[in-house]
Amino acid sequence: MSKEGRRIIKMYEDEHGKMQGYWYPIYQDAADFAYPREDQLAVKGTIGEDKSVKVLDDTAIQDSQMMAAGLLSAWFPYGTRSLAVKVRNGQLDKIDRVWRWRMTASEILYDRVVNGSNFLMQFGESIRGAVVFGTACPFVEWNSARQSLNFRDYPIGKFLIKEDESGNVDTVMVSYHLTARQAVQKFGKDKCSAAIIADAEKLETESKKYGFIWLVRPRTELNPLLEDGKNMPWESVVVDKKTAEYVSESGFDELPLPVFRWMKGGNEKMGRGAATECLATIRMMQAVWKRFIQILNQEGDPSLLVNSELVENGVNMKPGGLTYVQDVDKAVRTVKQYAGGNASATESFVKLLQDMIHQRFYRQFFTQFMDLTGDRRTTTEIMFRKQEGLSLLGASTMRVEFEGLTKLMMRSLFLLIRNQQIPMPPPELLVVKGKNRIDINADMIGIEYTGPMAMALQNQQAQGFMQLAQAGAQLAPLYPGVMDLLNIETGFRQLGEKLGVNLNALASDEEVAQKRAQRQKEMARQQALQTADVAAKGYKAGTKAPEDGSAAQQVMEGANA
Repeated sequence: MSKEGRRIIKMYEDEHGKMQGYWYPIYQDAADFAYPREDQLAVKGTIGEDKSVKVLDDTAIQDSQMMAAGLLSAWFPYGTRSLAVKVRNGQLDKIDRVWRWRMTASEILYDRVVNGSNFLMQFGESIRGAVVFGTACPFVEWNSARQSLNFRDYPIGKFLIKEDESGNVDTVMVSYHLTARQAVQKFGKDKCSAAIIADAEKLETESKKYGFIWLVRPRTELNPLLEDGKNMPWESVVVDKKTAEYVSESGFDELPLPVFRWMKGGNEKMGRGAATECLATIRMMQAVWKRFIQILNQEGDPSLLVNSELVENGVNMKPGGLTYVQDVDKAVRTVKQYAGGNASATESFVKLLQDMIHQRFYRQFFTQFMDLTGDRRTTTEIMFRKQEGLSLLGASTMRVEFEGLTKLMMRSLFLLIRNQQIPMPPPELLVVKGKNRIDINADMIGIEYTGPMAMALQNQQAQGFMQLAQAGAQLAPLYPGVMDLLNIETGFRQLGEKLGVNLNALASDEEVAQKRAQRQKEMARQQALQTADVAAKGYKAGTKAPEDGSAAQQVMEGANA
């Protein structure tokens, strides 16, 4: 057994023990009532089992689905480019080739991520995991066979994390199983144990499963002169749980598993989600709903008081059944109303608890049209209500962007560049690394979002520019120089980019210069014609003919031509 392999397994088991002691019981309840298919945590179920047995009220399930879908569409609305590459140095962005590369990279990145991969499907699962549990682990890699990006979401019970001194997740451990056949395909015979190889070679044992631990963390010893996988900034090793031997050892230029938290306690590294935050209300909802069902059953099939002396052969409770009594008025009657509970009061309490859960999952902002009752609001009002709701989610969504989404998109961008799907950046965005290696300067490039979520958070900036421009236009007649304070062209171009305007709809600096030159030429021509026309009319009105060969004669001849 490898000494380092045993250390990694021990580290994983220690972290897993801490999770079992506290987090998994909480996550198990959150999964049972809000995300049933992710419930393999404190209790291990069987494949294909009914996961709705514990659920009497599915409010949290529906709300978590709606919130995850609403957030995904707010970040990436269908048919609108809501993702863009940005250059952090504003002066460099004024260089036309830098700007045009950035716009081209933005369009390709959006197309390959949103339209050309499984990103929306997998990141939707990550968002729901964060909404319910508070912690999510997405992953992105390059699929050479398909020449496309491939995304994956790891369930909450499959990964563990560690933080650096700044509170950022810098170590991720993923536990997973492969069949013997899959392990040989993935790692090769030279890396797999004899037991795995033997099972893979037999039809009756090739599906036997083996456990592995995948560890990704910052590399402590790095030789910048070497460019192999073992000298990349992020170390990646896979350990066979049974033999503690490495079956894979490589690396990454960027963290491929950008774990993010929905919200986080000051002394906690695992996140908390909407479901874990309102778990007490969700549990109470299940108990109250169970009692409500009992009350309705009692009202539909009420308990009876029977005078046995006046009933001859017992009470027949079947539909249409006959009970023979000696005195109809005194023999059989129902128990006093509300003795088993008040259905109306219990229903009101159920509604109150449902509303509390709805508020935790911000349902009112994601179902503006669905939940309309009685009144009919305008589209504008609904838009502002949704925008207000999205802005209230600012703290959590900014954490998701900072810890997870932006890192995921940056790695996607670099993967597309390295695999020649996006042109290499211009020299201004490159840097020399190692001995003679030219690479992308990651410090100069970033990601910005232009969907409804980003617009809700950036709305004040956009509105501020428009309001300032309008105010300047109103003051211009009184103070002609006031508009000189505002860079209309830069602001208008940036506003167009934030709104997701296509590259072809924005003119380059050369095109703008050509348009202005043509406009100035046309204005000069019009001005010359007007001057000539005025001069000609003046000479025509005179009594004296201009001298031969004079400028006046030439103007007159031009006017008469």
